Amino acid sequence: MVRCMAEDLITSNKDKKSAIGTEKTYVKGSGLFIRNCVIEALWADVANRIKFLEGANITTARKQVSELSEQFQAALIGYDEGLEDDRALAGAVWRRFYAMSPTVTAMQVESIVSYTRHQMSVLEKISKDELMSQPSISWLSISDHLVTKTTL
Repeated sequence: MVRCMAEDLITSNKDKKSAIGTEKTYVKGSGLFIRNCVIEALWADVANRIKFLEGANITTARKQVSELSEQFQAALIGYDEGLEDDRALAGAVWRRFYAMSPTVTAMQVESIVSYTRHQMSVLEKISKDELMSQPSISWLSISDHLVTKTTL
């Protein structure tokens, strides 16, 4: 999916003789556009769900949503850095999955990193056309992955 998003960033060269004249444009219907729409829909859904919470203090809810948004952005940055580097991914996993718990073992973090890499390799094999025509994705079961890993 990340690869599809990256393909949608089109670089056009205004001046064919010079790389200075390049500009980036985003294509409507592209992965980047769709990703942004999904994130926008996520926050709209959060806002709608807050309305249905009985007795919820709106000021507190807004503050919590703002904090959640900051955490989400930090997670995206951590995972983005982790795309190419296992250490960065392990750090993101430790921060997000395990809330920086000092009792978590390196083996537990490595299991999630390994699962993530395996899932990424499966996703990267899906063509852009296939993803557009059949948007349903079969996610790997982490328990199946860990069983497979331990039996190898």
